[in-house]
Amino acid sequence: MNCPKCGGEIFVVGKDIYQCKICNSQFKKSYKHPTAKSELEISTYENPRKCATPENAEFCAQKTEAVGNGEQASGTDGSGDASVFEQSQSSAREIAELRTRLAAMEAKQTELFGKNRVNDKLEKINFIRKYGKIVFPAVLVLIAAVILMVCFIGVRGIYVSAENPNTYYEFTATGYKCVSEDEWGEFKEEGKWKISGGRLMLTVNDELFGEVSEYYKFSRNGYRTIFIDEKEYNRVSLVGLDIVPKIKVSIDLQGGTAIGDTSQMRIKPGQKRIEPENPQRAEYTFMGWYMSPFGYFDGETAYSFDYKIWNKCIIYANWRFHSMYTISGVFGEFEAYPDYNLLRLLEERGHEVLDFYQYKKIGSTEWIDIDRNTRLPKANIEIKEKNMLYFGEYPQTIKDEEIIITDAPKDSRGYYLGSDGAYYAMVTATPYSGDSYTFSTGETIIFGEVYYFKVEPIKWRILETSGGTAFILCESIIANKLFDNDSNNYANSEIRAWLNSGFYNDAFSAAEKQLIQTTVVDNSVHSTGESVNPYVCENTNDKIFLLSSRDRENYAYGFNNDASLCRVPSDYSRATGTVISDTYGGTGQWWLRSPYGGYYSSDIETKGVNCVFFDGGRSGVIPHHSAFYGVVPALKIQLS
Repeated sequence: MNCPKCGGEIFVVGKDIYQCKICNSQFKKSYKHPTAKSELEISTYENPRKCATPENAEFCAQKTEAVGNGEQASGTDGSGDASVFEQSQSSAREIAELRTRLAAMEAKQTELFGKNRVNDKLEKINFIRKYGKIVFPAVLVLIAAVILMVCFIGVRGIYVSAENPNTYYEFTATGYKCVSEDEWGEFKEEGKWKISGGRLMLTVNDELFGEVSEYYKFSRNGYRTIFIDEKEYNRVSLVGLDIVPKIKVSIDLQGGTAIGDTSQMRIKPGQKRIEPENPQRAEYTFMGWYMSPFGYFDGETAYSFDYKIWNKCIIYANWRFHSMYTISGVFGEFEAYPDYNLLRLLEERGHEVLDFYQYKKIGSTEWIDIDRNTRLPKANIEIKEKNMLYFGEYPQTIKDEEIIITDAPKDSRGYYLGSDGAYYAMVTATPYSGDSYTFSTGETIIFGEVYYFKVEPIKWRILETSGGTAFILCESIIANKLFDNDSNNYANSEIRAWLNSGFYNDAFSAAEKQLIQTTVVDNSVHSTGESVNPYVCENTNDKIFLLSSRDRENYAYGFNNDASLCRVPSDYSRATGTVISDTYGGTGQWWLRSPYGGYYSSDIETKGVNCVFFDGGRSGVIPHHSAFYGVVPALKIQLS
């Protein structure tokens, strides 16, 4: 064969690759079309340096010109195969025809399957090429993780008793080992296990009786906790003790000075840590080793070095300061050591504290919320209820039996002086329900009996503060009064008159009255919570007032649950006739100022007034002339 360009002799340079000795052009053997007249076609491997020498360039030009004029291509002597050029041109035409056919096929495919589908395939191919090295290994790892989790959902690994860390089970695919330790020594048992129908079958090989099986009630909670005969065991490892890695066990002296070795140790799970000697600390007493920094003060059980250790841990030295500090305020006065959990300390003394209290250090003005993590500081403190204040005074609690009423004359309010220096109000009991009601002390209230009630500070809940003024609501039912004998009109009501005259004068001193603000009380339809109400009255200017139905629904005031609206009658108001519900823990119903927009029951002559029901969860309606319902005053006070 000769070069299709210059007719020069060609030779093999690679698989199906040829090169011309004259012009250095390279070609590849064609298999694309079986009817091709030429066995060679111009290759993409064409040498870019063809005709690089002057001699080759001149020769190539002459041959190209001769071929262009229709002359016969020849070798170096001018002779050659006359059909080479014709075959080359024929091959070129067939290649062009083939490309045209391929383009037509591609257009047809696009028409049949849609261009988007073709592009989607190309995008997927490109994505796989670009991210395949990352995605495929990640998928394989995920599949392996799922397989491992499925495998370990079953009973595998080491399970330690929640009651005694010296007792544990080690389960393999079919075998088990049980180890327990008590004051009598260590016991070991090995055998096979099987779970069926909620029962765990443990089979051991006995020297005398051969295989002996015992059955235990079995259940599990997730894949970490199992119950054998209702005893809890927690998984600490997925692998056996022979291959489980070592764990760190540290000692934290918390400011103490070590005696002996207290350095960190690395031990195999299931081993024990050597107990160090008791450390020392100036002004503190060592109270033992615990698994938390304040375990002693939180009532935890002291740590025992006789226990096997299964997880990395820190063992803390607990210390008690040598001096006690005074706690005063709403829970009386007592002493305690610092670092005690304050809520737990108060609960141990019988107080239900929850999260409604604050404390401050004596001499400080900053009040700090008490929560589950609050600890007694190294300072004398005072405790008060959160968002509460005491203002004014009124008869409330039944007199203690030890207190004697003196012969001293009554004061201007009609109160009697007691032997304790406090004043008392005398009441002839008229309870709502005969002799079935009791005082807060548990004493039964006897109808017609004379009782004395201590005049005490009134407790108020702060609903809102703004511009140095606090909107406050009484925390108890302070008294019971009828709304009005004739109507449900608040502006003209007897209860409004009593609040701003009798109660105002009896409950507050001249200095306290200076702090009470005059409030423009909204008595509009909007305040009643209804769209139409024919019984509304004009707005009033009051020192003391009742809440409206709209106020009762105000979440901003803290009325976001039923309990926030429940009020318990004072001993005084129980004796004077307030209705009480034992079903709801001794709570009472109390008046709102908003009139009810309809009729009370079927009696069109009796007008209703909205109230807060015993459970605090909804508004009730009661007749305006009833005298058995409670009064919960509200007012606005200047904060000083």
